[in-house]
Amino acid sequence: MKQKIDLTSSYVRTNGIKLANAIYEIAEDVDFNGQQIQMPANCVLSFEGGSIANGKLTGNDTVINDNRLYAFIKPTMQLAGSFTIEKVIANWFDETEDYQMFQRAFDFAYAISEAKKTNYSSSSIFVTCFAMSYNISRGMYIPVGVSFNGNNASFFPSANWVVSEYMFYLNINKQNLDWKVAYPGNIEEELCHINYCNPDNRLCHFILGGDSRFIHDIYAFRPAIFYKQINEYIDNKHICNIVIKGDNSSFPLNKLNSETYRIQWRLGDASEINHISDGASIYIGGGANASIRNSINATVYVDSCRNILLESFHNELGFIIAERSSVILKNAYFYANQTGNILIVGEYNVGSELLLENVFFGNLIRLTDFNSYYPIVNLNTFENSRVVLKNTYGLINNGENGHNSGNAIMLKYKNNYSKESHYINPNGEIINVGHIVNNFKYLDSNSVLSLKWSNESGSRKAYIRTIYIADETRRLKLLGNALTDGEVLVNSIDSTFAYRATMYDSGNSIQQLTNLLIRIFVGTASGRYNYYYDFGVVMQNQENFILKENGIDGLVHKRTDNIDINYTPCTSYRYDGYNALVRLLNNQIPNVGNWVAGDKVFFPNGKIYQYNGSSWQE
Repeated sequence: MKQKIDLTSSYVRTNGIKLANAIYEIAEDVDFNGQQIQMPANCVLSFEGGSIANGKLTGNDTVINDNRLYAFIKPTMQLAGSFTIEKVIANWFDETEDYQMFQRAFDFAYAISEAKKTNYSSSSIFVTCFAMSYNISRGMYIPVGVSFNGNNASFFPSANWVVSEYMFYLNINKQNLDWKVAYPGNIEEELCHINYCNPDNRLCHFILGGDSRFIHDIYAFRPAIFYKQINEYIDNKHICNIVIKGDNSSFPLNKLNSETYRIQWRLGDASEINHISDGASIYIGGGANASIRNSINATVYVDSCRNILLESFHNELGFIIAERSSVILKNAYFYANQTGNILIVGEYNVGSELLLENVFFGNLIRLTDFNSYYPIVNLNTFENSRVVLKNTYGLINNGENGHNSGNAIMLKYKNNYSKESHYINPNGEIINVGHIVNNFKYLDSNSVLSLKWSNESGSRKAYIRTIYIADETRRLKLLGNALTDGEVLVNSIDSTFAYRATMYDSGNSIQQLTNLLIRIFVGTASGRYNYYYDFGVVMQNQENFILKENGIDGLVHKRTDNIDINYTPCTSYRYDGYNALVRLLNNQIPNVGNWVAGDKVFFPNGKIYQYNGSSWQE
């Protein structure tokens, strides 16, 4: 059993015999008068109410027992040598400012870690602190080999915070802001359980990182930059369970400026952010095979990256921005944003690749103008991006009552440079943003309600014919049941060429016509049409709409003197991306359109014909 010995009387004051395996009690404040104290092996320093000052104490596998709890190592007391300590408590150190107290703890822990390091292994020493509030005026350096568990204490940037600094520097030389240990490897250090509090909107950055330590369980209120990685290649970074609350008015976000993002990852592979909210902004630049999972309301900017996985997102706010990158977006839900939810940007002739799988854009009913809503918008000046879609839809409601397939609708893609828009089918691919392949379509005349024109009291008249095009290439139109394509004579609603139509008559507030193109022909004489309008109906969130001379909701009309209205009528149409299966209205082989070998038509009398590439065979 270790015997208790008063260090001040038995050793320091009397210069007595060094006793190994002893417990040296310090029960009063001791001034060593500049002496250097060499501890015997495997002893315990037990602080029972005293403190040590004005000297140097060299440990020899020495244990510190902190019965005094705090402030027993004075600023004038140096510690050296080896210590056997499970954790260092920052509050042991009696310093004028909180940042000095923590820095001494980190330095002491690093010395312990270095003393225990061998060619075969290294140990990480934990620093912790009391769960209280700390006012920090300068940044603190945490080296490789030291972990910090903040014990859910609160860290405030003080009134005299140095705005050019970060609160924590992880393996960063503060003089040149480069990493102190280059390529530190897959380290096991942590930074965790911290409350960062910035109620006064100070321009205070939180973490500048130069290693791959595990950063987790942090609540940050109004950080400027939460985490920024230096421009070095660092693999296996992990950030998990982070809540970022509140906008910092001293550091506003510009979604196209990477330097304004709250989290700024750069070079490195196999890194991950998991469980982050609320409304964090994340920039990833120059990395590969990284992932962000389980995020709420995040804006993510992916720049010059390969295979970045974004998974399980719930975004009522926020954007996804891709620049010269390949991005995989899976199992995500977005509230529709009038200006788009996914943006493709870039200045050079290098496009992006986007793979969307199980992605839903919801709450479309609350858009200001559905017809001008495009979930994916290409802002690049070059048409060289590729978008691949699998099970990607829009949802009319906000998803509160689960997913109803009847609410799933086709969406649109827009290229702002070329001014072209494209339909996004639930399963499809846009290559070079120019065309769609591998798209599945199913249309049935039973599921489509006809467009009905209202004969108003205006002075203008028009002959209008409406057809519901299932396949422009094969020249197929839906007909039968409630659908008709007869010509109607309609009076305008006033003295202009404006005509009113009802989208549906079922009494519902919304009708969705997935993958359907409505072509509206308008003429001043029967059978002679001067204009036509291609109206890709996805959803109409108003019961009536007005067809004006310049189109529906701004859709520009097309003028021609030779309008072909010869389409083969069908009652249902199915397309698997390769071949069409068509139920015809009449028992007649189609004589128009470009058909593909393998296409089949079904007659009402039960006969089936297949196209072999040159003719139809029964």
